[in-house]
Amino acid sequence: MCGPGADPVLATFASDLSWLAEQGASVERHDLSQEPKAFADSDLVRQLLSERG
Repeated sequence: MCGPGADPVLATFASDLSWLAEQGASVERHDLSQEPKAFADSDLVRQLLSERG
């Protein structure tokens, strides 16, 4: 978290990730600036980044 206050969207996202884990889903989060290979390795992600930025 950055800035003077907590962004409620981040709390909602964290809650959604917890719910997905409870349902048996596996979710991995990556930061494009820190882990570009994780994005480059996915054909779908490369296509979406090319089309939508």
